[in-house]
Parts: sequence; C-alpha cells; structure tokens
Amino acid sequence: MSGPARSPAFAQAQALAGDEEHEARLTEAKGEVTVFTAEEPEGVPGETDMPLQVGDRLKTGADGNAEVSFSGENTISLRSRSEFTIAAARRSESELKLVLGSLLARVQEIIGNGNFRVRTPTAVASVRGTEFGVEVSAGDQDETHVGVFDEGKVEVSGESGPAEMLISNQETRVRKGGRPLPAYQIKRFVQHRKFMRALRKRAQILRKKWKSIPPEKRMSMRKSALEAAGPVRIQAQVAFA
Repeated sequence: MSGPARSPAFAQAQALAGDEEHEARLTEAKGEVTVFTAEEPEGVPGETDMPLQVGDRLKTGADGNAEVSFSGENTISLRSRSEFTIAAARRSESELKLVLGSLLARVQEIIGNGNFRVRTPTAVASVRGTEFGVEVSAGDQDETHVGVFDEGKVEVSGESGPAEMLISNQETRVRKGGRPLPAYQIKRFVQHRKFMRALRKRAQILRKKWKSIPPEKRMSMRKSALEAAGPVRIQAQVAFA
C-alpha cells in the first residue's frame, strides 16, 4: 500500500532542507553489467539510461564497466570485476557500499551538512567534493585503499583509531579492525589518473546535458527495462542448465 500523497508545500520544504532524493541513473553500461533489484533479485543485464533506486546492487564482469550519475551532479564509475550497492541517495546523505573491486568518482562540492560516503568492509570514505578512488581487492578483502586525485578532500576512517584526511595526490590504506595509515603520495591510483581525467570531462558533459525525468516516467522506464531484460536472463539460465 502506498503512503499518503505529499503536498507541493512539503516537497518544497524538503528541497529547501536539502533532503530531496537524487535521481540515480545507469548512464553507461559496457560489457557485462548486472543489476540486482528488489523486483529482480537474481539480476538483469544493465541498460544505459536505466533508472536506479536505493537498494539496487550493480556488478561488473571481467569486461564490464558501469557509470552511474546522481542527478547529473555526481558521477561514479564502477570498474571491471566490481560490485556496489546504492545504500542512500539523498542530497543530505548519499552512500555507496563497495564490496569488491574499484570505484572512481567525481563528486561536486558538498554544501552544508550533506554527506557522500563510500563504505567498504573495512573503512568509510567521507567526501567533501572531489575526484577520488576506492578499491577492495579480490585477493585481500580485509584491506581498503582510498586515493584522491588532482583536487578535493576525503576523510577516511577505519574500525578503530582516528580518521585520516586525504588531500590532492594522496592515498591511504586500511586493514580490517585498524585505522588508516598516515597519508602518503599517491601511487596505487596513478594507474587510474588518465581515466579519471576522462571521467572529469564526462561528468561535465552529463551535468550540462542532464534532463530530469519525472518520478512516474522513471518508474515506467524502470519497469520496461526490467521486463525486457527478464526473458534474456531466463534464456541464459536455460542455455547453461
């Protein structure tokens, strides 16, 4: 049963409070990208422009890359062999849970008391507006790496001890149960610098060209995408049975 309708005055007050929900969208899907939703918990192939919701989980294969945008303001790239869940998607609080792999992001400056976080099994990266990366290696999921590229700040905390503030061209790592190492010169994430610069340009294009879609139309698009992908998933299961 749906909840009570929200008045325009309530929606406006919510917007003024900075608590309206971001419009999340899969803006690009290349190679093997699977989206797991409440409607399709076994997963469906990700499609470009597919609307996403809180609770959706994205997984990329060996040749897969996924790009997610939040209202054209924050752009996230999920690299190959990676997996994350959209845990929260409000302007006042957004959170991604990275279970495995690499995530690169361009996040606009966070105003006021807003939060944008990436949570891993061993750490939390809190962003103030920056270009950054987070990695959880398949070979050692008890360790998280966080790096900041050419601009911004990220506060990294572990399960114990004080947090560590990263500024441009710095990174750290966090072991399970521990605190972040003191910030050091970026090295692990140097391999992603070229892509990060391309993502910066991509984020600028998305921001300029972004056109918001009304909630009703987003729900219709999402339903159509899931229904269209469903038979493909079923056929694939039959083929490998």
